[in-house]
Amino acid sequence: MHQLIKTNDGSFTLYNEVLDETYHSVNGALTESLHVFIKNGLLYRSFEKNEIHILEVGFGTGLNALLTLEHKPINQKIYYTAIEPYPLKLEENIAYFEHFAKAPKKVSAIASMLQNDGNGFNEIESGFYFSLLTQTVQSLSMADHLLRYSELDIFFNGFDLVYFDAFAPQKQSEMWNLETLSSVSEQMSKKSLLTSYCAQGQFKRNLKTLGFNVIGVEGPPGKREMTIALF
Repeated sequence: MHQLIKTNDGSFTLYNEVLDETYHSVNGALTESLHVFIKNGLLYRSFEKNEIHILEVGFGTGLNALLTLEHKPINQKIYYTAIEPYPLKLEENIAYFEHFAKAPKKVSAIASMLQNDGNGFNEIESGFYFSLLTQTVQSLSMADHLLRYSELDIFFNGFDLVYFDAFAPQKQSEMWNLETLSSVSEQMSKKSLLTSYCAQGQFKRNLKTLGFNVIGVEGPPGKREMTIALF
């Protein structure tokens, strides 16, 4: 179990005792997710295609996925792949959102999201397809994703949007090194976007080494800056 912590905007985060780290910012869990992954990710620019393919590195509590479902553009389909080697148990995840004074509108979808049916996609609601992979991002390749998509009658040439939401570099340094980021970039499409709460210098230098155009933008409450990287 994890310790429940109320954040400054009235929403909650969870404290991971093993890593001595919280899943979300104590300055506002809901505010952070909306700012970093919705405003500066999903809605940062128009995706000029009917289908958006999203990869989330670090599913955590599922907050980013629920907010993406809530803010999905009306005329576009979303295929959402979340990577989380150690997902929360369903009862803990449900209990977590029950503490919110104002939970995400689509919170009831968390149960369907946590149903891992062997790497396939679950249609959570019309136009939103979700897949939870309980493995590491380093172990995945484009070939793995092409195999998953082979059952769908759609064209896939990489992810258009990446939510990079691993625990902080000081806690999970292996998630932020050049090798891991290279693996992620190989799974992205041309003209894609990566967004993260992190603004660490080495993280941004690694992205630039891989050919990303790195943009520093204003961070959520408690952080001066966050990172957007165009590929």
